[in-house]
Amino acid sequence: MVQEDLQAEISHLQGRAIKTEHLAVKNESLCSALRKGEFISAGLKIVLALEEEEKKEAKVKVAELEAQISKSILEAVARAMEEFKTSFEIKDLNIAFNQKAFIKGFELYEGRIARRFPELDLDFLEEEEIGKEAGPSSRMCVQLQRQQRESTMEFSTRARSEM
Repeated sequence: MVQEDLQAEISHLQGRAIKTEHLAVKNESLCSALRKGEFISAGLKIVLALEEEEKKEAKVKVAELEAQISKSILEAVARAMEEFKTSFEIKDLNIAFNQKAFIKGFELYEGRIARRFPELDLDFLEEEEIGKEAGPSSRMCVQLQRQQRESTMEFSTRARSEM
C-alpha cells in the first residue's frame, strides 16, 4: 500500500507540476503582454509630449504672425496717409476749405461792419456790372492767394517737422 500511496502522491505531484508549468507559461505570457503595454504607453506619452510641444510652437508662431500682420497694416495705413497728405487731392481740399473759410469770414466781417456802421454805404462791395463774370473781387483774389500760400507753407513746414 505504501507503494500505491506513493504512486498516488507522484501522480498528484505530476498533475500539480503540469498545472504549475501552465501557470508559469500563462504568467510569462501576461508579463510579456504587460511589458508590451508599458512600451506602447511610453511611446504614446512621448508622442503626446511631442504634439503638445508642436502645439506650443504653433501658438507662438501664430502670435508672431499676428504681430507682423498688425505692424504691416499700421505701416500701410501710415504710407497711405502720407501719400494722401502729399497728393493733389488734399491740396485741392485745403484750397477749397481755405476759400470757403475766407469767403465766410469776409461775409461775417461785412455783416459786422454793416451793423456797426449803418450809415456807411457798402454798395461798392457788390458787383458793379451784371454782365461781368461772377467771381471774387481782385482784392479778394489777392487775399485768397496770400492765404493759400500761407497754408501751403504751413503744411510744408508741418510735413518737414513730422519727417
